[in-house]
Amino acid sequence: MDDVTRKSQDHRLKWPNLDRNIAETLARVLSTNPYVRTFRSLAELGPLDNYKVTLNTSVELDQRVYNRPTTSEDLKEQLFKKHLLGEVKEYLYVIEFQKRGLPHAHFLLIMHSQHKYNNPDHYDKVVCAEIRDSVQHPQLHAVVVKHMIHGPRGSLRIESPCMQGDPKVCRFRYPRQFNEQTAQGDDAYPLYRRRNNGIKVDVRGNTLDNRWVVPYNPKLLMMFNCHMNVEVCSSIKSVKYLFKYVYKGHDKQVIHIDPDAPDVVINEIKRFQDARYVSPPEAMERNKRTMLTKIFDTNKEDEAAWQYLHKDFPKYFTWKDSSRSWNHRIVRPQRGRIVSANPAEGGRYYLRILLSNIKGPTSFEDLCTVNGEKYTTFRREALEICLIENDDSLSQCLTKASLYQFPNAPRRLFATIMIFCEP
Repeated sequence: MDDVTRKSQDHRLKWPNLDRNIAETLARVLSTNPYVRTFRSLAELGPLDNYKVTLNTSVELDQRVYNRPTTSEDLKEQLFKKHLLGEVKEYLYVIEFQKRGLPHAHFLLIMHSQHKYNNPDHYDKVVCAEIRDSVQHPQLHAVVVKHMIHGPRGSLRIESPCMQGDPKVCRFRYPRQFNEQTAQGDDAYPLYRRRNNGIKVDVRGNTLDNRWVVPYNPKLLMMFNCHMNVEVCSSIKSVKYLFKYVYKGHDKQVIHIDPDAPDVVINEIKRFQDARYVSPPEAMERNKRTMLTKIFDTNKEDEAAWQYLHKDFPKYFTWKDSSRSWNHRIVRPQRGRIVSANPAEGGRYYLRILLSNIKGPTSFEDLCTVNGEKYTTFRREALEICLIENDDSLSQCLTKASLYQFPNAPRRLFATIMIFCEP
């Protein structure tokens, strides 16, 4: 760092608790950032009253569109209404949150019989695993290189997170083998066409070819300009795996916390906690307005809504996904319901009891307030207004469970009530 820069930092370090080494490290990192240079150049423009900073949300120019399909309805429209991959008979999907990433979606599509992909020729119509020619398809070539190259891995980057085992190999099996034509593999998964056609690209200082391409659909890739892995599953083995993967649930961890004291009596039952990790992106996603919070907003704005319980709301209002709001229902009424809750779930169960008996709440705080006194838990509120002073709520829970669950589920529920719930 030259003397001029050091003197400049000496002038700016006015806070005694600011570590010089940290400041120098940040200055070194930011010195190569193009956005920092851009903002610093604003000083040369003189008075900035006539200038403004505009956020560019264009898909073509925005470089951070990896998760765009999970946050919009565009992908569903293309798949289920415009039938871009064929007519879909059934589908299921789940939005998953990685520990350090934004949400992404896993879709499993079950096609109508006339649109099923049953042989390698059909696979080639919807899935590609090659780098397109940069002269004939320049835009598609650029998008594939940007989003659909898995690598460099293996001997090119042994410290990559996907490298596992001893000796270390890529758990996604990259680089794959060259194939002159698509074939059905021995492990029930297709071996997509990856020709050794001499097309190579430079990715982070390494030369890669078709063996490193993640399978994709050209139309969807060009449409959404983001990482979008598309594969065909036509065997029982792969279908079973995908169903299991979609329904595997969130990452969980069994933990225990013991006090730091010499004479601690360890209770193996009480120390057990089944916990799950909620990343910051997932926390932000869950903080968005939901159907329930929008019912609260409707109660604030429309006094006519005060007369309805939560389960009756769909009879007189209809939900619009586009505006995420409740509007007065014009056509015939619909039957509403509240998702069931097990008494062992605690707050969720008592929230369900409150919503089933209290009309017109405007917020969670309003729901937990009685005669001006605010209670800290839903259970305390339910006790105060005599909703759980006897076994009626538990009997109702068992009765509803017996209507739509298999016999073993109500038996487990009864055992849970006997062990954990107070009358």
